[in-house]
Amino acid sequence: MDSLVLENLLGKKIENIEIFLKNDNTYQYTILEKVIFYLDDKALILTPVVDTDEIKIDVYDAEKTVFQTTQPHILSKFIGLNLNYTWNGINTKGYFDVFLMSFHNLTPSLMILSEGSSLKLFFLEQI
Repeated sequence: MDSLVLENLLGKKIENIEIFLKNDNTYQYTILEKVIFYLDDKALILTPVVDTDEIKIDVYDAEKTVFQTTQPHILSKFIGLNLNYTWNGINTKGYFDVFLMSFHNLTPSLMILSEGSSLKLFFLEQI
């Protein structure tokens, strides 16, 4: 992912967020397989890379139309906020498996971790 592409999204309002869940019948739990943030006319898509447990980031053109979410979900609280800053976390083995996002100021609010071929979400707050 080109850092300039992500930089162009900074300051843009999050119009909507979609999450894609999948039931894992082997282990009997639900996994998060994709998150899409709609920012103005762009879609920021995060997916896990199954072979390496890294995070794949794609940015595509999206319709300016605001999608109405039918079901509120855990990330709904970020809709309407601006994306202020992002960080790409590289672990000690060299894998990009952490992505941090800031919505209120320069302090990260959301951490997305790729682990076990799925995405995990963590809310961050300063203590």
